Amino acid sequence: SARTLDRLVSPLRSQAGRRSGTRPGSLLRQSIPIRGSWEEEGPGWLEVDTVALCGGALDDRHLWMLDAVDIRTDWTEQRALESRGQHCTLAQMRDLEASLPFVLRGVDSDNGGEFLNHHLVEYLQVRPRPVVFTRARAYHKNDNAHVEQRNWTHVRQHFGYERYDNPAVVPLINALCKGPLGQLLNHFLPTQKLVRKQRREQRVTRIYGSAQTPYARLLAAEEVSAEKKKELQVLHAGLNPFQLTREIERQKKQINGVRLLQA
Repeated sequence: SARTLDRLVSPLRSQAGRRSGTRPGSLLRQSIPIRGSWEEEGPGWLEVDTVALCGGALDDRHLWMLDAVDIRTDWTEQRALESRGQHCTLAQMRDLEASLPFVLRGVDSDNGGEFLNHHLVEYLQVRPRPVVFTRARAYHKNDNAHVEQRNWTHVRQHFGYERYDNPAVVPLINALCKGPLGQLLNHFLPTQKLVRKQRREQRVTRIYGSAQTPYARLLAAEEVSAEKKKELQVLHAGLNPFQLTREIERQKKQINGVRLLQA
């Protein structure tokens, strides 16, 4: 029974200790509103999260991945972090925003201290057009369902569960994410968006739109400037998904070789 299984594995759970990688950031929690449902239209609204590249040992001596996804277009960006320190996270958030083909309008995160801190709040809100900063409810992973899904498809499927603790791989991973990996995911990986839900008695049916790439959704978005669309079209015309796949595998082998040097 479930009760017997809980009793048998209880000693193992106590030995394993804390498994969650989210450390609560209580300093500003009360001043940052909780995100409800996404009602905003157009690109620029990001869900962000961090993924531990720890190999099963959460000791804060390993690297992390910063993962971000735009709610309306599914455009994604990933960055490697040497640590989850506030300054390190802020530096990669700046670089991530500079790479976006649209204006950043809102950020929604979990309750980790790498996000809920004065540095990030000041960066997002002390500007001519402040960025809306919200957070998820504590212990409700489904509040960040969009980015949690990308943690698997965009991070784990490419970098696995191995341990990355050599800082020398950080620029290599970021070059891969900003280069062939990001281009493949955003220009050639189609996704479906939920259009509406239909309820018939006790059954709920989800209606999805046609599959489109994030690149195609950006071209159809009125909020994206004509200059940026032209830039994306020029870049897209020179991309080959098969060549990108080969380059991704080549760079991943290089990253893995550097990762194992310290071991």
